[in-house]
Amino acid sequence: LRSTFDLMYGVQGLFGASEHVTRDEFHRYISALNLPKHHPSIRAINYSKLVSGHAKSTFESTVRRDTSVRPEGYPAFTIRPAGERAEYLPILYTEPLAGHERSIGLDLLTEERRESAERARDANGPVLSGRLHLASDSTRQPAFTVRLPVYHAGMELKTIAQRRAAWTGMLSTTFLARNLVGDVL
Repeated sequence: LRSTFDLMYGVQGLFGASEHVTRDEFHRYISALNLPKHHPSIRAINYSKLVSGHAKSTFESTVRRDTSVRPEGYPAFTIRPAGERAEYLPILYTEPLAGHERSIGLDLLTEERRESAERARDANGPVLSGRLHLASDSTRQPAFTVRLPVYHAGMELKTIAQRRAAWTGMLSTTFLARNLVGDVL
């Protein structure tokens, strides 16, 4: 897990060094990490963006038209599960994308994912989720996620209130439990 934390801090640094990390930049950065070779137990690395309730419709339209990585864009993109909430934390980028398309749009501020997202936001450090099932895994094998928050660059992060005010998104690294245990053994 320590090497996973280091990897995630590197991705967090990418977001800290840029006003806006594009889907293409995220794709190129994660691809260069060569996860299958260097981190074979990692299924995917995701970036989720904090979206206010009043910006949801505009955000979904913008994502649908994004053709930076896929020429066809994401015409079916929607934040899931459906429903009106004050804020959303949908998965915006996932790498590798192949096999993980169903993850795009999943709101981390719902169901069993919410607790670990809020805990990471408030802790300003990596946290481990409880047992969950990945949206991209049709076999529903036990899995877990390491989450690391992304904040506005240059804002104070000393208190929980400051971290909540500066919070802009979340990085998540997903694992199937059996794969990680196999790597450890």
